This record gives sequence, C-alpha cells and structure tokens, in this order.
Amino acid sequence: MKVKLYDPMEDVPAFDQIDKARRDEVLKVLLAQYVERHGLGGMSKGDLDALIIHLFLKCSKKRFNAFDLSVIFKIKESRIKSLIETAAVKFEEDAEELIWMRIVEDWASSITEIESIEKGQVVFKFEHPGHFRFIQNEVRIAGGTVSYSRSSEAMTISLATLFKVLDQAHGHVLKDKKGFQYLIENLLKKIKNDLIGQNELEKIKKDKEKKLKLTQIISTASNLVSIGKVVSTVFGVPAV
Repeated sequence: MKVKLYDPMEDVPAFDQIDKARRDEVLKVLLAQYVERHGLGGMSKGDLDALIIHLFLKCSKKRFNAFDLSVIFKIKESRIKSLIETAAVKFEEDAEELIWMRIVEDWASSITEIESIEKGQVVFKFEHPGHFRFIQNEVRIAGGTVSYSRSSEAMTISLATLFKVLDQAHGHVLKDKKGFQYLIENLLKKIKNDLIGQNELEKIKKDKEKKLKLTQIISTASNLVSIGKVVSTVFGVPAV
C-alpha cells in the first residue's frame, strides 16, 4: 500500500497524525523508556526528544520529510536530522534485513545522477541519516569510501563499492529474503536506463581504445557471488 505523503499546509496537531490503532503503542513505549527503564527524569532531554520523533515516525499515518517535521515540531531541520540519527542508534528495533530493504528501495527511487561515467560514481538523494551507519559499515568492510551530506541529503559512492555493498548485504544480511533481488534488479535498471542510458553504455562497451573504468567495474561486478548474475543480466556484460 502506498504511503500518503504529508501536506505541510494541513494544520493538523501532531497527535492527530499518529495512527489511532497505534496510539496505545506510543504511550506504552514512551512510559517503558522514560519511566521504567531510566526512572522518571533519568532520561536526558535530547534522548527524550529523539524518542518522541522516533515514535512519531514509526506510528504516524503518513510519510514525513525533515521539512515537514520541522514544521510540526517547530525546530530546525538540522535538529530534526540529528534526533533521527540518535533515535536510530538508541531506539531502533527493526531487524537489519528490513532496514536494508528500505535502503535499497529508497536508493532506487531517489537516485539522481552519475557524477562521472568514466569514474563510475553515482549520487543518491538519501533522507534518512539514521540508516547511513548501516551503509557506512558495509562500505568499510568492502574497503571503499562513501561521502554523505546530511544537510543536502546527498550520498556519493563509486559503482564498484556500491556493487560490493549490495553483494555483502545480500550475502550476510538478507540472504534469500523475498523481494530483495527484485529491488536490486530495479536499482540496477535505474542506473543503466535513467542515468547512463542504453546508447551511452553500448558506446562505452564497444570503445576498446578508451577502456573506460565503468566497463571494468560492471564486468568485475558480474563475478560477485550474490548479485553477479543480476549485474550481468541487466547490463549485458559477461563475467571476466
């Protein structure tokens, strides 16, 4: 079911934005964390703010971006993003596999540009600062680098590292999680068709003199254990 987006022009109280069926859950978790776990007044104000934002996002009826939340809670967007990041570390209870499903789905729907076809770098619009640590951890394991600007909500990563991260996530986090291969295939098709373009890709593959890095990256990725077949099928490049 498609999640309805929030209209910041709607003058609706924060409480009314929470799904009625989940309001008891919000109160239960809030009391469990603020009273039972820490003792009344034992939780810092920053953590309490982060918990409130976390519960609001988790149990609301619509999808909100940082601007929407800054309007509702009357604080700066930078503060909202900081609270979301804190909440992800301290209060996130979703399994890592579900988080990775969301990450890949968000990547496929928010990919913006190939920064350099020759270097094979891709830029994503990435709105959830709390999920970036999962990406950063897999990038670290892959021996690559990734840059992320929380203010501009832009993440830049090389395609070589992106392929390795997807392969790792598929291999030791998601394994045979239903639907993940479809999400990866959809993401790769977006990169191929929307950003590189079929004509440009064909030209690059035929240009033996330039030996562009992009071709080498895709060919190497087609040998990866978990996603190699998908890469080979989508880009039409045989394994090396």
